[in-house]
Amino acid sequence: MGRQGNRRPSRRQCGRTYEQLQRTFGEITTYLHHFKNFAADDDTNGPLFFLRALEDYTHTPDITAEQMGLTWLNYAPDGHGFFWWGGYGKSTEHTAYLNLRNGIPAPRSGSIEQNGAAVAEQIGGQIFIDVWGLIAPGNAPLAAHYAEKIASVSHDGNGKYGGMFIAACIAAAFTERDVHSIIETGLSVIPSDCEYARMARAVIDFHRKHPDNWRDCFRFVYDHFGYDRYPGVCHIIPNAAVIILSLLYSGGDFSRAINICNMCGWDTDCNVGNVGTIMGVLVGLEGIDPSWRKPINDFLCCSSVIGSLNALDLPWCAEYIAKLGYKIAGAEPRGKWKPILNGESPQYHFEFPGSTHAFRTDWDNKDQHVTSFVENTAEEAASGERSLKAVFDRSSGGFGYRVYLQTYYRPEDFNDSRYDPSFSPKLYPGQTIKAKVKVPASESRAIDCMCGTGMRTPAIMRRN
Repeated sequence: MGRQGNRRPSRRQCGRTYEQLQRTFGEITTYLHHFKNFAADDDTNGPLFFLRALEDYTHTPDITAEQMGLTWLNYAPDGHGFFWWGGYGKSTEHTAYLNLRNGIPAPRSGSIEQNGAAVAEQIGGQIFIDVWGLIAPGNAPLAAHYAEKIASVSHDGNGKYGGMFIAACIAAAFTERDVHSIIETGLSVIPSDCEYARMARAVIDFHRKHPDNWRDCFRFVYDHFGYDRYPGVCHIIPNAAVIILSLLYSGGDFSRAINICNMCGWDTDCNVGNVGTIMGVLVGLEGIDPSWRKPINDFLCCSSVIGSLNALDLPWCAEYIAKLGYKIAGAEPRGKWKPILNGESPQYHFEFPGSTHAFRTDWDNKDQHVTSFVENTAEEAASGERSLKAVFDRSSGGFGYRVYLQTYYRPEDFNDSRYDPSFSPKLYPGQTIKAKVKVPASESRAIDCMCGTGMRTPAIMRRN
């Protein structure tokens, strides 16, 4: 939220303050920047790649923290990208990674005994945790069980409890219908006498007495749970207080929740990410305004050691998470989702409402003003129920108009490349591309439709 295109501040600053945001931007209700592509970030690297432990070792609750720690070493580049590499004893993730690399296994790698409370109770225990709630819908204890193991690789104490709380809240949001019940479910999986629970109860009590103005509650949080009261670079408690505040004052509205969370400042992308996942599950796709999704265009950039996994699309991620969820539950996908999750559908199927699979448009004559975009539609479908609709407004004959998928990225493709992603091409000789194209019946001009890689056009179809 609002940090694409700017270098991330050091964790000691840990984002802009409430006063800085208010003075500089006023009320933030949308993205602040028009970005080329949504950049790689630690908040998205961690959830997706830590989840691979369930593929590489076991998906059962018997998976160990040590195995999850080995997953860190398998997928995170040593010293660049992926995390904030702020130094041993300063960056919690850097500290844990060096412990793992030097033979100190998890959970010792993230323990208070090894690293001290100031390092172990920073924010990372909850910012990498969302997927563990998504794979256990309606099962908060199981979500917390997985979250406790992965969080303990790098965190301990309240740092670990925060991960358990967030994962349980996300799992609960599948079945609970209001934020109060979701928060109570999250609190049920952590010790009632820990600082995290004490803070949460205090914020809940303030909201009960003063339910109308979130800024009053933030002032309460600032005075009683601010950064000045906790050690380290970016402590979990102040930021968790902002998460709970945002949920309570959201009124069940997705946009309001993330706007409040962003305006509170501190570690905005981390906090807003957690709030967005909880609220997104609660309200469903129909409760998320398209303006949050369209600029991202289903593209997810990562910065793992495996280049072929660093340029992904969100429908693929959704399928990956759902497959693991079904596997953990011992269930089979049903209905129209069964062929998709079993790998029987095309890679780019557009069956998820709103999905674009990161396809884009382009055209030859840049002197011509063309309004062009892609969107998901149920108007037509060669198979299934949905398809990708490409719109070129005010097109003219004799020029090329393209719908394409970018298969490789360079640093200049991003406003912000601080997490150093590297890529392997997604297209290789010998692969086959198939597409079905339907032109509106109202189009009277002859159209040549070519399917290819940009370098070759192996198929030409003419509609007269």
